[in-house]
Amino acid sequence: MPDKPGNNDRGWQGPHRPMLKAAIRLGLGRQLQKLYAPVLEEPQSTRIAQLLQQLDAGKPPQV
Repeated sequence: MPDKPGNNDRGWQGPHRPMLKAAIRLGLGRQLQKLYAPVLEEPQSTRIAQLLQQLDAGKPPQV
């Protein structure tokens, strides 16, 4: 589906819709996933793990 005004694939509306075609956005997303995948394998600090658990439990993080 080509990117034309009023014709978008993700429900974007108004002047803030993406300017790149869907194929380019998807390609960039894949490249970013490859780039940052190793970060997900790094060990987390205890504090970050606690904050993530609080978020998962639906609690506001206590800083």
